[in-house]
Amino acid sequence: MANSRRSARSTATWFSDDTVRLDHVVLTEADAQWLGAVRRLTVWAVETPPGFFASLPSLEWLDVRGG
Repeated sequence: MANSRRSARSTATWFSDDTVRLDHVVLTEADAQWLGAVRRLTVWAVETPPGFFASLPSLEWLDVRGG
């Protein structure tokens, strides 16, 4: 079955300039560029490359949820 997940950037819910929620998306290494300034990140059923969150220089708070 083909992966029908949506673009992370187009579906991100921003609560402030540095707080975002991502829901049911697949992140790629290229997404680290636009997420670089994020300090607070909530991810719900998100797929990432290995070490992705460690590559975000401003990330201070990570909320990982399943589903």
